[in-house]
Amino acid sequence: KVARTCSAKLFLKKRHFPALNDSNPYLQMLAEGGYIVEEVARQRYPEGIEVDHSQSTENAIQLTGKLLDEAVGKDITLFEPTFIWNNLLVRVDIFRRLGPSIELIEVKSKSWETGGSEKNGSFQTDKGSIYSDWKSYVDDIAFQTLVLEQLFPEYAIIPYLLMPDKAKTASESLEFKNFKLTRHVEKRHGKSFVHCKVEYLGKPLGEKASDFLTLVNASEAIDVVRESILVDSQIFADSLTPLKQIASPLGSQCFKCEFRLRKEGDGFSHCWGSRALVQPHIADMYRAGQIMDVDALVKNGLTDIRELTNDDLTTKKGGVGEWNIRRRIQRDYTQSQEEWISEEMADAVSNHQYPHHFIDFEATRIAVPYHAGMRPYQQVAFQWSCHTIWEKGGQLEHNEWINTKDYFPNFEFA
Repeated sequence: KVARTCSAKLFLKKRHFPALNDSNPYLQMLAEGGYIVEEVARQRYPEGIEVDHSQSTENAIQLTGKLLDEAVGKDITLFEPTFIWNNLLVRVDIFRRLGPSIELIEVKSKSWETGGSEKNGSFQTDKGSIYSDWKSYVDDIAFQTLVLEQLFPEYAIIPYLLMPDKAKTASESLEFKNFKLTRHVEKRHGKSFVHCKVEYLGKPLGEKASDFLTLVNASEAIDVVRESILVDSQIFADSLTPLKQIASPLGSQCFKCEFRLRKEGDGFSHCWGSRALVQPHIADMYRAGQIMDVDALVKNGLTDIRELTNDDLTTKKGGVGEWNIRRRIQRDYTQSQEEWISEEMADAVSNHQYPHHFIDFEATRIAVPYHAGMRPYQQVAFQWSCHTIWEKGGQLEHNEWINTKDYFPNFEFA
């Protein structure tokens, strides 16, 4: 999946270059939410057997084969079985062999909305292409589908994405408090990896109970990317033995690379060489990816903000435009090493009538609802703080509120 976004990232990942994602607390929080969603999904299939992959990948592959062999002629549901074909390795979230078919279920914490419009209700645009927001998810399950089709040609492989549905609400049994998450930190290759184990503490859902997830067939979307996935996966696999970097063009698509740590020896400088460590870097300019001919500037070695000319910071029609006004300010004040304060700021502040209220509030929205009756990713506002100055020269007056009780707080917040 990472190689489909940039082929060079596969090499950097296998060489264990550090990445911003390694220690990003926000991404870790999202990942932990994904573990809980996966446990919700497992509650749908109480007959499921978890395949142990704590020892090694090879052991997980052997155990998967053993469990399937022992259930020949029978239906079976496996959690995280591991398969390999032609050096292509997949671990399936939920694998269900049911008669002549195999359900391949990939659990995702990304939201879906049954009956929703555009991206929330379809993987594909009106023209048949995959929405960019869904591309990595479709690529992921397409790759797994292709591998299983090779390993089980006698079965019909039916691929699904199982996701939180914003059109559904949570029952009392599936409130957030009914899931216990335990973290285990493991050191490998100088990095810390956090493994999470989720335990469901609620009541059994029962055969006819419903959750807030929706099963969406991804067959049509997979057909759109099938051929390119098959070709690319073999190219990527061939680059692993022996490990070699696949050539990838440099340009604005690299500006948000997770391997850009802004220090010598990082993955970004491995690809960009001397052009990577220039400070201040063009990648840090306002809306850098939309600078006219930015890829040509990079190719010609111009990556220092201070060296950009006004001709570089114009629109295609030769004008300046709002974004380039902002970029020129950034360049000029970077050159002079001064802070920039808008001349309009003083007037805006002085004309503001008292009282002055300085308000801050906090809210959250996660995949697994906090309370029964809530929808996935429904916003919960749980804290506010307000500092008020009633008159010029007056003292700050502070008021605050925070939810400390186990109930839906939005109405009291308001």
